[in-house]
Amino acid sequence: MLGRGCCLVAALAGVAGAQSSSVQGLGILPSQLFSIPATASSVGGGGGVLVGTGVASSGVQTGLIRTGGVLTPLVPLAGANSTVVSSVSDDGRVIVGFCLGGGVPRAFRRVDGVMLDLGLPPAPNASFPRPAGLSADGLVVAGIVATGSGGLQTRGWRWTQQGYSLVGLLPGGTSTYVRGLSADGTTLVGEADSAGQWLAITWDATGGTRALPSPDEAACVARGVNGDGTVVVGTTGPVGAVRGVAWVNRSVTVLPPLDATDATWEASTVAAGADVIGGESGGRACLWSIGYGRVMAVEDLLAARGEDVSGWRLTSVTSVSADGSLVAGAGERVLPDGSRRADVWMVSVTSICLTDWNSDGGIDGGDVTAFFDSWEQGRADINLDGGTDGADIDEFFARWERGDC
Repeated sequence: MLGRGCCLVAALAGVAGAQSSSVQGLGILPSQLFSIPATASSVGGGGGVLVGTGVASSGVQTGLIRTGGVLTPLVPLAGANSTVVSSVSDDGRVIVGFCLGGGVPRAFRRVDGVMLDLGLPPAPNASFPRPAGLSADGLVVAGIVATGSGGLQTRGWRWTQQGYSLVGLLPGGTSTYVRGLSADGTTLVGEADSAGQWLAITWDATGGTRALPSPDEAACVARGVNGDGTVVVGTTGPVGAVRGVAWVNRSVTVLPPLDATDATWEASTVAAGADVIGGESGGRACLWSIGYGRVMAVEDLLAARGEDVSGWRLTSVTSVSADGSLVAGAGERVLPDGSRRADVWMVSVTSICLTDWNSDGGIDGGDVTAFFDSWEQGRADINLDGGTDGADIDEFFARWERGDC
């Protein structure tokens, strides 16, 4: 578990005065309309590699890799005509995804530009394998495959160079669905059905498939996991009333929304080794602190550091680098003619203190005012005990008086 002394990695290194935005876009090919982020990590090579998928008016999808300012299309496996990117390794050398066209969808692992067909997992009537996660070193892949008559069920899988292993079912269940993989490659997360109910799950070689607790008996989905499997993030609740949650050592907490009026908010990803959760709240890209329950909009953090963010609308965070220094996600870029285009974005961030509550770079009276504004709205659960109360005030002032992060 991450230490409670971790600072929230959530604000840009600032300079006085307005400046242009440091947000970088993936971009698209001339034949494409928009781009979407990888389902797991979009950032590799310390920010030197940004990946996603571009979509043409014909519906054909092509994986995209931006390296050194150059956008390169990902060439599909032989016989296919479409590539969709799922994740990239920390060093940017390994990319996983799937190819369409040619009659049989296929999963791939691309290493230093060379494409490898991963074949099919050993599940009954297996078809359409789709990677959903990649270990930091690129040696372990996780995903799902359609199974059963007509592909109506799914099974999660884990691939290494020794072959495939399947994610087991819960009692009374027929499907498992994997959405994420820990950086060390040992823990898979997602959901599974059990006696007609969908539950968030984890899987590892020791404990097998295990259900995570729900905060309110509602259906849950696990979407992301940290480096060693001790922190899992995801959602709970029905469509239209989805809420973000975090499981720390399997104990569940509902995360706060950006605004009390937000109808839905989702946690999608968590840094492998830093105290940061990424997702969206009310259609705005945001970051939470695991240890303090604080939530901040990425656009607000950029603006607070003097950046002009009028050229972008950042809608969700879908990946966070291992140390929390880079975040990426889905958004809309404002084009010269005033129209908008969906595009993948990435921005570099640096750590600030919890007690710098207004993110202005200093610890002073302004932070006290900002903290109490959040506290009165029920958005300052610093000790993450499920409520905003006097204990949170005590914790905040103990740190503020020391000038402590």
